[in-house]
Amino acid sequence: MPALDALGYDFTGIVALQVQLPNLRSVAEQLAKHPNVCLVINVTGRFDLIVMVVASSSKEFASLMENYISPIPGVLRTETFVSLNTYKGENGSLDTRHLISNLMVNSRRKNQKETSEQ
Repeated sequence: MPALDALGYDFTGIVALQVQLPNLRSVAEQLAKHPNVCLVINVTGRFDLIVMVVASSSKEFASLMENYISPIPGVLRTETFVSLNTYKGENGSLDTRHLISNLMVNSRRKNQKETSEQ
């Protein structure tokens, strides 16, 4: 995957949304259609959806909020968070290398234990 900042997309915003629950799926699907939206997840708590957005600037992000996200039918409230630094995970993706490595080690140990018990 190319480095998004090298392509001019070095602004990451996270948007928490409260939506009318009957519209949850349609709001999520509408958000997922936008090319700048990298992640859409349904969560528990005071918000219903969390969205990760990449943009070329704060102005592009603001325009996306004003002209695309906020007008979606069913969106009641948004709260935005601007990413200042990324310490794990690049380009808006989850870094699962350690998790996968740990799962593989635990799986090998389990298999070795089962083999030794036979």
